[in-house]
Amino acid sequence: GVWCFDVMATEFGTADGAERTGGDVDMSIPHPLQNSWTLYFNTSVGGKGGKSSWDENLKTVTEISTVESLWGTLNAIAEPTALMPSSTYYLFKTGIKPLWEDKGNENGGKFTIKLRDKSLVNEIWLNSVLLVLGDCFASDDSDEICGLEMAVRSQQTRLSMWIATSDNFALRDNIKAKWRREICVGGLPSDMDIEFDPHMNQQSYQKPYGGYRGGR
Repeated sequence: GVWCFDVMATEFGTADGAERTGGDVDMSIPHPLQNSWTLYFNTSVGGKGGKSSWDENLKTVTEISTVESLWGTLNAIAEPTALMPSSTYYLFKTGIKPLWEDKGNENGGKFTIKLRDKSLVNEIWLNSVLLVLGDCFASDDSDEICGLEMAVRSQQTRLSMWIATSDNFALRDNIKAKWRREICVGGLPSDMDIEFDPHMNQQSYQKPYGGYRGGR
């Protein structure tokens, strides 16, 4: 994609509010992303309250369709480490909701990184957003990515990447390798794993407690 995250970072500044430099980019016109994305926020966990309660707690924050709206959103929202436990950000392609049974997700699964080192949380979240929304993966891989889930929990924070197809192993390997390599300076530390779970497994496990919801 045209607006891969290294280009966005150098041409438009950083999410911490640093001065943005225009370079050769015309800052007077919007620069569209490859896809439109919707940011959701949720403060419920697990099966408490049932599906209606989870749906009621899933709030649409904003839609992101340009480089400018992406940086505006990143500057406006709290970083993950500033969120209360049980808070979750979902950043998904517009038209796909963060639900296992959504048509865009039902045959897919998600990669998950358990973020035990809190000092890496904000960097890994930011770089993952820029990688995914900046269309930095190969074309087929970018088409496969549905969204990101940033789940802040008292015991352990998790970052997940949802993909549309769980049984294309070559594509899964490509996405995992790229994410691991680019997610932070020097790549993801060797002692941190990226796990993969098909949604079908999670639906089966969670069904007694409400298998419809995106995060626990």
